Amino acid sequence: MDPSINLMLYQEKKKSAPFALVMSVFLPGFAWMYCGKIRFGICYLLGTIVGYLLTLPGILLHGFAIYYSWKMVKVYNEKLIQEIAKLSE
Repeated sequence: MDPSINLMLYQEKKKSAPFALVMSVFLPGFAWMYCGKIRFGICYLLGTIVGYLLTLPGILLHGFAIYYSWKMVKVYNEKLIQEIAKLSE
């Protein structure tokens, strides 16, 4: 496969880590949903809401969602690069 096609495919499908980070501030679990893990993201969101009813667990879960959102998108993009590389073989 032509390298320019691979680059276009990557640019089309990659996710934005800064966007996921900002959205995770407002919606815990967003990064998982953004990367295609909808069910896990919704469960995380619901767990955070329940945790906020207990105060400290919600704050901790929300903080973890914000921290992990950047890493989640980076992992998604790395896997995308590997999948595109396999297509070009």
